[in-house]
Amino acid sequence: MLLLFWLGGCATTSEVPYGLVDYRSIERVFSSDDDISVDLPLGWFIYQNSEMFQIWIADESYSNLLTVKKISLPSGDLAEEKEEQLEKIASIHLKGKKALKSNIDLVFLNQIKFRINDKNCIGYEILKSGNILSRVVIYSSRKSWYVCEISSDAGKLTSEHFRLQNSIIRSQI
Repeated sequence: MLLLFWLGGCATTSEVPYGLVDYRSIERVFSSDDDISVDLPLGWFIYQNSEMFQIWIADESYSNLLTVKKISLPSGDLAEEKEEQLEKIASIHLKGKKALKSNIDLVFLNQIKFRINDKNCIGYEILKSGNILSRVVIYSSRKSWYVCEISSDAGKLTSEHFRLQNSIIRSQI
């Protein structure tokens, strides 16, 4: 059974939820199509080249994964990078997550709109049995829409993970 908490509209903040962190980077990671590049944090590595995700990195323990993917949309209003489209894109993405996870008891919480540099963002967390399994951030950058998700096999994500996720989004060119 899937529990869904998605209130009409969402909170907006001028601050980046969980903040940012200046992490040491050992290299810049590029997607196979060179559409996305981010700084690779020290202690993380390219996990797998994948058609599903443009960037897929893992920490040394393999228990935490971070993916970045461009959201493909048909041409039209939603494909345009507009701040007012952000909630619509997030809602569509959430419905897809809900459909994929329909046989698992999950709670979707803490929907919040914010900005990281010039990127309009909306984020939410996915919980199971009180543990945060993942945090999803949907954002616009360079006239396209992206989704960045950090997840944990152990369900032990903390604000430190979310600060790292925010900082990786900030580093995207």
